[in-house]
Amino acid sequence: MNELEKGIAALEAGQREEARRLLARAVRAEPGNAAAWLWLSRCLDDEGRRQECLERASRLDSESRIPNHTSHPNYRRLALAALVVAVIALACVLAPRIGWPVSQAQPAGGILLEASGIIQVEEVSIASEWGGLIADIPLGEGDAVVAGDVIVQLDTATLDVQIEAARAAVVLAEAGLAQAQAGARPGQIAIAEAQLAQAQAGRLAATQAVSDTLALVENPQDVRLQIAVAQAQAEAAQHHVARAMALKDGIEIAKNKFEEVQAEWDGRDRIKVLVSSGSVDDLKDALPEEYRDLLPDDPPDGVYSYGDMELHIHGDTYDLYMWVSANIPFELHLTPNSWWQAWVGVNAALAEQEGIEASLAHLYARRAHPQSLEAQADEAMAYLAQAEAQIAAAQAQLDGLQAGATKEQIAALQARVGQANAALDSLLAQRSMLTIASPIDGIVVNVAAHPGEVAPAGAVLLTVADLADLELTLYMPETQIGQVHLGQRVQVKVDSFPDRVFEGQVIHIADLAEFRPRNVATREERANLVFAVTVLLPNDDGALKPGMPADAVFGE
Repeated sequence: MNELEKGIAALEAGQREEARRLLARAVRAEPGNAAAWLWLSRCLDDEGRRQECLERASRLDSESRIPNHTSHPNYRRLALAALVVAVIALACVLAPRIGWPVSQAQPAGGILLEASGIIQVEEVSIASEWGGLIADIPLGEGDAVVAGDVIVQLDTATLDVQIEAARAAVVLAEAGLAQAQAGARPGQIAIAEAQLAQAQAGRLAATQAVSDTLALVENPQDVRLQIAVAQAQAEAAQHHVARAMALKDGIEIAKNKFEEVQAEWDGRDRIKVLVSSGSVDDLKDALPEEYRDLLPDDPPDGVYSYGDMELHIHGDTYDLYMWVSANIPFELHLTPNSWWQAWVGVNAALAEQEGIEASLAHLYARRAHPQSLEAQADEAMAYLAQAEAQIAAAQAQLDGLQAGATKEQIAALQARVGQANAALDSLLAQRSMLTIASPIDGIVVNVAAHPGEVAPAGAVLLTVADLADLELTLYMPETQIGQVHLGQRVQVKVDSFPDRVFEGQVIHIADLAEFRPRNVATREERANLVFAVTVLLPNDDGALKPGMPADAVFGE
């Protein structure tokens, strides 16, 4: 085994460093060997050096296409090509015996083209652009699908809430646009006019305050006059308080007496009043004349009643009472109310006095500190400026309502409506992507996820294969690739159906040469450059399966 073969074996075994060392020795030993340069390029990590090896291999391969003697570096490859031609010629002789239709498998020149390969299938990996919880996968492995069938459904609950919010935003934006286009309502204009009138009234008050404070600043003598007036008012308020207190005290005495009488009578209609008292010897003179004969000469102790008179005898003394009607005048019933009114008068007088004394103190402070007047004047000017600004704002608001929205405002609101609709459309499009449909007719060959799992964005969920049209990839040497053309008919046989021939057609021929894959050739053959040829095989009855090895014969 030479260095090239050892290097290829090491690379196939995954020993890249060992393969790089062996192939480098092979290149130094045979610098004109294109295969050595190509295999070396597959061991290099540096892209620049790798491209350099590929370019040299391509150049050497081009130079070796016209051999002139047996010592040429590609002599072995040319000899192998001659051997292949001889084998093909022998196959042409034996073709009738093994069931190949020779009349269709011989191109111009009578050379039969044969090749072997593996049947492959077009597989589509189904993935979602958006991650999420898998709600349903209605199909299993081996189930047939038609393009457009739903094969994966992701959960849309969270997105549905966002869509409802987006729809509400669209309605809100459209309502704002409609309101702007309709203009202001009469009620809004009336409110704006009232706000303007209020601001104008505030400016009038501020103007008067500025005038008064400036007058005080310019003429401090006015402060002294105000102090004199305030002092007189304070003295009058003091007398008013004293008079109110005296009135309250008088009414309070009458109120207290009324309450005592009312408590003593306790609501009775008649009361007993003491008329006289003294010695029993003087009793007959005290009694009215009509009751004297009714009294015994020596009355014992006790109580005696004579009409409205009531006599109490106890020992040598007596007490004579008369029952009379109890009637309190109506005016006395009003004394509590009068007393409360008097208290209200006192409180009012005290409040008046406190207000006048506070004003007087303020005037004293202004006289003692004239600079405070200037501060008040500045404050009044600031308030006036604020009132002017409020008038301007209120006037601008009123003018805006009366004029309606401008073209720019309408355009901005229209853009807001468009933005809201675009956001809604984006969410709806995203929601539609959560329902994944099969892009082709075929069979589910692999299910990699299950309902209830969370699928990341871009992860393969299942795989669908189109078994109606299979592909057979054949690898042709460069000495035969010129005899293959697009659309060429190919007859294919597989071991599972030895008596059946499947018709195919060449649909693709590789533009670049490559090494023969390990699963279709020996190690010696893999060191040679070949071109991949793709054959389309109709598989309407499903007899052919992916992975089947197949033999092919090219027709004219």
